Amino acid sequence: MSTLQEIQALLGRIRSKRLDILGQVVALDRQAANEQDAQSADALRQQIGALRKAADALRQREIGGPALELQPQQFVDQLEGELPILLAPLRVQTRFADGGQDGRVLLIRVYPDDFSVQTHDPQLAAAERAAGDAYWAAPVDKPDDTTLSRIELWRGMFATYGAPRASYIRAATDPGNAAAAGTPRQAAIWTLPERLVFRCIGQGGLLLGDELVGEPIPDGLEAGFDPTQQAGGFTRPADDAERIARWAGTPMSEVISTRLTV
Repeated sequence: MSTLQEIQALLGRIRSKRLDILGQVVALDRQAANEQDAQSADALRQQIGALRKAADALRQREIGGPALELQPQQFVDQLEGELPILLAPLRVQTRFADGGQDGRVLLIRVYPDDFSVQTHDPQLAAAERAAGDAYWAAPVDKPDDTTLSRIELWRGMFATYGAPRASYIRAATDPGNAAAAGTPRQAAIWTLPERLVFRCIGQGGLLLGDELVGEPIPDGLEAGFDPTQQAGGFTRPADDAERIARWAGTPMSEVISTRLTV
């Protein structure tokens, strides 16, 4: 039986290697987009395809190997006491359904809070870059009634993109900023626990049945379109209609959905 530290170290190596591969995918995708020669662009796309397969294999290794050994009830007493624990809010949805031979089942679906989703994209859209360039090209002081000053353009950026994004656009387009152009990033969730534990509590605080441990949750769970894939990587699974009929909506990910026989 592995210790908590050994499992964490192995998961860290797998996740780090996967992130490195995804970084290579982004770099090759930018290179392919700017490649004029069709044959060379096709060769780059083939490399990207091979790297994606390697990343997918690492993801399966992550959630199908060491993560399965992470039993919260077993390892909770091995947590390091000097490290604070962040309790992030989750939205839990439940629904009773007919489980056939299993009788009635309680379907459980969990959504992370908005702050758990990392949506910052370092790459600027064309409109964002144009707004930033116009800001830096504008005069600090308004010279006449028809020319917009920087403060006026800043107010427009603030209203359009919000304070955090507007500030990033201003910094990213600063002519004096020598930082390299950002690369596109897929929205992902980084604050979910390794696994969720569900308890069904009845009247008087009575525990109904055993605790239910959810499937392993991958680190950096994708929560949006992939900017390096055609159509953002969005595809409809074969059983999509069935799942929509069952849930009246599609769950974010099957790994944070589960069922409890009642």
